[in-house]
Amino acid sequence: MSISRYSNWKPMATNSSMNSRSRSTQPKAPTTSPNPQLIQFATSATTLTSNDSRMIHTDTTAAGFNVTLPALPYEGQEYTIFDGAAAGSWNTNSLTVLGVSGGSGKQIIVSGSAAADSVVLNTRSQAITLRYNSTSSCWHSVAKN
Repeated sequence: MSISRYSNWKPMATNSSMNSRSRSTQPKAPTTSPNPQLIQFATSATTLTSNDSRMIHTDTTAAGFNVTLPALPYEGQEYTIFDGAAAGSWNTNSLTVLGVSGGSGKQIIVSGSAAADSVVLNTRSQAITLRYNSTSSCWHSVAKN
């Protein structure tokens, strides 16, 4: 077998040799790294940060509580929040997801509804995935079951 067709191969240019226009079109990476922990557990009021896990396991068996989304999210930041109680507990004690806390933060849009400061989750074993969109300055639900 011949590999002559690869004889003109050259390595790709490095960032230092690329022009500034092509570098500016690269997607922006978060300034902080996400927590390597896969799932974060919450059984009481919790305020998320950009460093928190992207999967939030909640258990409202004892009492309902609030989960507050980050006030300074980055484009495409995503969280999946789910009812993690063994038998499901949101139908007994609801979970409230806050996009706006203390006058700062972003609103939440669920399934094309109007933007709201919060969303109440009260269906047993439900889950919701929210993704931040910097164009609308809102968290949008991308999956809800």
